[in-house]
Amino acid sequence: MRIYTDGHVKDLPALDGMFITSEDPVEAKRLENKHDEYNRQINELLVEIGFDKFTINMYLHAWLNK
Repeated sequence: MRIYTDGHVKDLPALDGMFITSEDPVEAKRLENKHDEYNRQINELLVEIGFDKFTINMYLHAWLNK
């Protein structure tokens, strides 16, 4: 969330740390890719709106270093 100086709060999306996987390797890869893509989109959004001080942490959580 973002808390503004005037006290109002704006809810923001957050990175997903966990995801459901599958015993089927093809489905497991699809689910992992879906999770990674979601986190990439959230990372880009948060950086766009000024959360650049957290870029490295978000980068690692979104597994963009793959």
